Amino acid sequence: MIGIVTLNPCVDKTLFLPALPAQGVHTARKVTHIAGGNGNNIARVLGALGAPNRSLVMTAGPTGAHIRALMAGDGLSADFVEVSGLSRTVTTLMGNDWRQVAVKEPGPQISAPDAVRVWAAFIEFLDTVDFLCLSTSIPCPALADFLPRAIAAARERGVTTLLDTGGPALSAALAAVPDYAKPNREELAEAWGLAPGEEAERAAVARMAAQGIAHPVLSLGDRGALSARGGRLLCVTPPTVAAVNTVGCGDSFVAGLIYGVSKGMPWEECLRWGAAAAAANAAKWEAVRLSRAEIEPLLPLIRIREA
Repeated sequence: MIGIVTLNPCVDKTLFLPALPAQGVHTARKVTHIAGGNGNNIARVLGALGAPNRSLVMTAGPTGAHIRALMAGDGLSADFVEVSGLSRTVTTLMGNDWRQVAVKEPGPQISAPDAVRVWAAFIEFLDTVDFLCLSTSIPCPALADFLPRAIAAARERGVTTLLDTGGPALSAALAAVPDYAKPNREELAEAWGLAPGEEAERAAVARMAAQGIAHPVLSLGDRGALSARGGRLLCVTPPTVAAVNTVGCGDSFVAGLIYGVSKGMPWEECLRWGAAAAAANAAKWEAVRLSRAEIEPLLPLIRIREA
């Protein structure tokens, strides 16, 4: 069973407009809502691929209730921890030319007693899974040490961990040595002061490997990804697609990667599934609503070479 932790879910709300406005009052011609947040996106893609998964999701207030309803509508299996405050909404304005502007609200600022309840729920959840995906941002100081503690707790129980986070939490979480890690370039630049250029990218992947992360991946947007395995540095080049909406491409990559791992595929094939899922996601406007039929044709087009 693949377990996914999402501490900062959101209602992903997209307003479709004839053009992005500079000012004034405008009426959207279409509005969509999905249960967002990195972990929820990953769960949706894994479900489409037929990989059993269950999430632990922290929700708060009326927005949290909306998230739970949207997840139920998508058939996503989850345990919920209700906390004080209000879960966030991410609002995206989308023009006819696919240009977009996104506004992210802050997540709930929970109390210390709430944080204790979240941790207790996590420990109970951890005992039900074989693989733990920690793909979440950290919304508040009360949860600042959650990711390193979660990685350590999983290791004690023999549960494999994958880390996908950003912001101030990333550096400490990497130091806790998850089995898999997939930061993107911008996230790692913030955490480690990554310099421009390909040499710095290669050095960053080598640094993750040297500190004990067995499967480090650095995602590079439309340039693909870098990874290391068994002393080899691998360069993953995606196919050229007509990109419509890049929201959720990193989450799609993680989902494809986990799917490959769950099937016992060689590491290069896991990377191939990740890159194919990300490319398939970029080619459609409705983020992280993928099918196997959209991903599989791209698999032969992914190039993986030793860098």
